[in-house]
Amino acid sequence: VPASTLVGALIAGMVGTSLGRRTCVLICAVLLLSAAAVCSTATHFWWILLGRAILGFGLGFCLTGIPVYVSECAPASHRGKMVFLSEVFNSMGAFGAYGCSMLLESYLVGGDDNPETPKGWRLMEASIGGPAFLLLLAMLFLPETPRWHASQGQLSLATKAMRRLHGDSHEVDEELEQMEASFVTATSPKSGTTAAPPAEGYKDLLCSGDVGVRRAVLIGTVLQALYTACNLQSSYAPTIIMAAGLSVSEMLQLQAFSQGLRILFSTLAVSVIDSWGRRPVLLLVFSFSMSGFALMAAGFGNNVGSLAVSRALMCAGVSFVYMGRAVQPRGVEVELFPMRIRALGKGWSTTCFKAMQVFLVGTLLFWQGLVGWPAILAGQCGFGLFGLWFVYGTVPETKNKSLEVIEVQLRLGTVVTPVIRNRANTWTDDECKFAMVDLEPLYDDEADPDDHK
Repeated sequence: VPASTLVGALIAGMVGTSLGRRTCVLICAVLLLSAAAVCSTATHFWWILLGRAILGFGLGFCLTGIPVYVSECAPASHRGKMVFLSEVFNSMGAFGAYGCSMLLESYLVGGDDNPETPKGWRLMEASIGGPAFLLLLAMLFLPETPRWHASQGQLSLATKAMRRLHGDSHEVDEELEQMEASFVTATSPKSGTTAAPPAEGYKDLLCSGDVGVRRAVLIGTVLQALYTACNLQSSYAPTIIMAAGLSVSEMLQLQAFSQGLRILFSTLAVSVIDSWGRRPVLLLVFSFSMSGFALMAAGFGNNVGSLAVSRALMCAGVSFVYMGRAVQPRGVEVELFPMRIRALGKGWSTTCFKAMQVFLVGTLLFWQGLVGWPAILAGQCGFGLFGLWFVYGTVPETKNKSLEVIEVQLRLGTVVTPVIRNRANTWTDDECKFAMVDLEPLYDDEADPDDHK
């Protein structure tokens, strides 16, 4: 599933760019419905494998298409929490899946000749189709995003979609003006501008001449890799916890408690991400992760202390790591990519996340045999420290800003909203959203004053 998710995310980025964000989400729903049908009716191994591959493709479209669609439709003041809501439901879904399995255990396993392959597995596979059907039904009544229409030059359709989503207001008119300006800048670059021609594929994304795009790719790639490196891989979490001396029962209790913490902190993060901003939440992510892995490494290395101390350190460390995982604002990096390549950018960042995940899961036991769990956990603590440094010095604040203002900010290379003024020296921070053309002269002392738009 992770391997096909990686491929699906790459394809979804191209589909979202060429055919639209709504089309990408519709394909996601159809793929998930197909996976549910194939897996639940399977009669042999290769049939199930095909169904799981289709599921992975669907998840790739889901992880790419939905954050882009939500970010482009949401108002700037609520965009962070609306994109982050997926993490809350992800946490609740994992907790709910275990809860439903326990409640239905007698039906799923009872009376089965082979408890290791419970008779209810077809029901569990078919259940994937429920949320997929609701997603498909909802998307049939929702419009394409205004910004995709604008990126295609369909400004009248962009206006129609914008007013359908947000009604008539002065803020809507301003955003429409910014979208139009962004389209003009991207498609008609002038001499000296930092904007590149429209991207058509991943080669254009990764080799872009636009400094803002290059910076967005760097931030998206590094953040997604760090999200994986600063996470306790679920495939090995029980092994690591029991290797520290906890029993199976204690491990299960710790996992249940940690999942509860994950739901709580995900909910708290949703409530503050638009008021605090993205940077404070990201700093919190890596602070929790660094502390958690340091405590876990100390728990393994407590050779002279009591077993109770080792267990306490391990429990505290696992809890901190899960709290860090809970507040990871996955998906908000989609805000950083310019309008015309936003889907490609999200497809690339999702691919980086899955590639790192496949690498870690596939090689973790090798590294464990080579250096041991304490060294691995200490290394993950180091990744958390690097994440703090990277966020502080590189990641810009994007709260309450239109996506077009963020484009300007990335091209200028600042982590806070830049002060951009015209030759009359009258523009304020809030008015920088109009500076969507020819930013290069801002760095040139000898530029013609008329070039300062």
